[in-house]
Amino acid sequence: MSRQKNSEQLELLMMDYLSGKMSASEQQQFQCLLASHPEHSQELLELEHMLLVFDQHQQQPVPKPSSAMDDRFYGMLHEHIHQQQVQPATSVSQWHQRIRQWFSWQSLKPIGFAFSMLAVGVLIGQNRQLKEEQQHWQANQVDQQQQQIQALTVLAMLDMPSANKRMMALNLAAMTQQPGESLIEALLITLKQDNNVNVRLQALDTLTTWINNDNSNSFLRNGLVSAIDHQQSPMVQIAMADLMQRIGEPQAVKPLQKLLEQEPLIEPVREKLTAAVDQLI
Repeated sequence: MSRQKNSEQLELLMMDYLSGKMSASEQQQFQCLLASHPEHSQELLELEHMLLVFDQHQQQPVPKPSSAMDDRFYGMLHEHIHQQQVQPATSVSQWHQRIRQWFSWQSLKPIGFAFSMLAVGVLIGQNRQLKEEQQHWQANQVDQQQQQIQALTVLAMLDMPSANKRMMALNLAAMTQQPGESLIEALLITLKQDNNVNVRLQALDTLTTWINNDNSNSFLRNGLVSAIDHQQSPMVQIAMADLMQRIGEPQAVKPLQKLLEQEPLIEPVREKLTAAVDQLI
């Protein structure tokens, strides 16, 4: 237990050293520590590399859409327009032929000119709308790709033995606005099984930010209810009871009652669990 605590304290020192929060004397002491324990130098390099990757990911500019993305967009757009049309579309060549016919009639030249101006205005408007739809679609595609990369990074960091790195993974996960089920499930497993209380509390806080997401509401609520039985820490028990009260989750009554039957149970936890059950019944 003391070895794990010393390891976490060393990682905190490393993070302070890399972020420039140490004074000159503290930096000198830390460098002496590294000199006397060269095995920690490699861990310092790994942490520095991970922080650099994280910063680059945060500052990464939105990539320009590729030509393949343009092709997919226009293909989908063409299919959408084809399905929405009620009457058969008139081809560009047919429109061109009709305009030439109108201009060939001397008596209808004024009308043909006015109509041609109107047609040009319509075409310009349609072209502008198509560009706006393309930009919106491309932005969504880029955002989805970034969130997929972010989710993979979180999943990899949650498997690391360091509690500090798992906390960093949870902070990164909190930036995801539309989490998939795989990411939600990974955080639920962390909430149920992680041996660090602070990591569990951070996982619960991150999951709480997604509770009103329409795409994951039911899956997430069921996962949170199933996680109640796995909590032995009084802090996590109180936090989960408070969350169930706030979201008004009736399925949480039975697991909360089961926690009330456990012994020993400190009085603040018993009072919070009782209040939650009374409100949800």
